[in-house]
Amino acid sequence: MTQLTRVYRLICCGLVVTGSLALGTTAAWADDPPDAAEVSNVSVNVRGNYVDITYDLTQAQGLSCVVWARLSTDGGVSYDNPITTVTGDVRNVMPGTGKVITWNAYVDYPGEYITEAGIRVDGIPMETIVLPGDVSLDMVLIPAGTFMMGSPDSDADASSDEKPQHAVTLTNGFWMSCYEVTQAQWVALMGNNPSRWTDDNALPVDTVGWSCCQGFLVALNAAYPGSAYRLPTEAEWEYACRAETTTRFHWGDDEDYSELSDYAWCAGTACTHPVGGKAPNRWGLYDMHGNLYEWCQDWYGVDYYASSPGTDPTGPGSGPGYVMRGASWGVQPSNCRTADRLGISDAADNHYGFRIVCNP
Repeated sequence: MTQLTRVYRLICCGLVVTGSLALGTTAAWADDPPDAAEVSNVSVNVRGNYVDITYDLTQAQGLSCVVWARLSTDGGVSYDNPITTVTGDVRNVMPGTGKVITWNAYVDYPGEYITEAGIRVDGIPMETIVLPGDVSLDMVLIPAGTFMMGSPDSDADASSDEKPQHAVTLTNGFWMSCYEVTQAQWVALMGNNPSRWTDDNALPVDTVGWSCCQGFLVALNAAYPGSAYRLPTEAEWEYACRAETTTRFHWGDDEDYSELSDYAWCAGTACTHPVGGKAPNRWGLYDMHGNLYEWCQDWYGVDYYASSPGTDPTGPGSGPGYVMRGASWGVQPSNCRTADRLGISDAADNHYGFRIVCNP
């Protein structure tokens, strides 16, 4: 990451930022493959309560990118503070110069005093698969990286199968579908709809077992020879859900679950909802919490974390069922935590759905 430093003082109706403002520019992938997106020429302009963040975005194939910004309160050592109240060239952005994100700093950080601030802008590519009948399936490129998988002992809601928390490195990036597979996408390939609720083709397909998902993947790979679409490994799923965060949810620990309804359909709902109706994580993934449980490729092991490899784990060699992640409509908030795990036999239920991945 290239660091630019300038002396800066920012006063925004209670938000005061002084000292060195580090402007981070970064490519999403450490090894810089051809599909990487690059953010450069980041600059900042303050207008009262608002901060205009200007940047350039490049991507070799001209793909749309998911773009987000983060705030550092330690002069650029870490960028762990979200910038959420934004408009302009954020989330789905086409490459180009002079892109602008307008941030309402006072709404995000009212009355806070930050002695040394930094702003970082990141971008990762998106692509769209066109299924039969001109049905679109959007995917985002998840970068390789290392994260802490599972729950710490300090999380009172964590189950024993989420421990021990351990470091995992994924050596390869992967494409992941932005949404749970929808009924429109399922019908386009399979010609039938097994779902319990069918009044909107933007609903996620439900009542699909692990083997049913494999049938969809066989059909998808046959439609696109040379591709290798599959279910995510459990480690890939959690890594993508976290999107560089270490908290119980990708938006924070949310100990009282007061923010959960902004991101998830879970307790208090009695059916599925159209995909993308809640806020995404910073990597542009929607419904990673709630709506439907999502099948992973791995066998489930209740004590697998005690012996899991630290690099590219793929689960135990066998088990009582397959891993499901993400929780579903109607479940308790604690089951929506990022690290929550479930092992289910190969069965179809209206709480079960899936999303797909593919290696670049």
